[in-house]
Amino acid sequence: PLTDMFGEACKEAGVWGVFSLTGEKHEEHPKKNPYNTLVLINDDGEIVQKYRKLLPWTPIEGWTPGNLGTFVTEGPKGMKVSMIICDDG
Repeated sequence: PLTDMFGEACKEAGVWGVFSLTGEKHEEHPKKNPYNTLVLINDDGEIVQKYRKLLPWTPIEGWTPGNLGTFVTEGPKGMKVSMIICDDG
């Protein structure tokens, strides 16, 4: 998947990264509208947090509303990290 490429880039560079996956397919219903997703990847290339936009701006944005919620992850050097997209905040 696309996240493998991002994970390798983070690992090679020794950095953490946040990546937008607009168009993540719905895992149970592939014909449903996709999610608007963010992933947080650590310097080992692992996904440590995933967030799907909860409140798409309908009818303009055709995303399926997210179902993961948000939470706090311990990031580099003990920093606390959480993610949201646009008006979800």
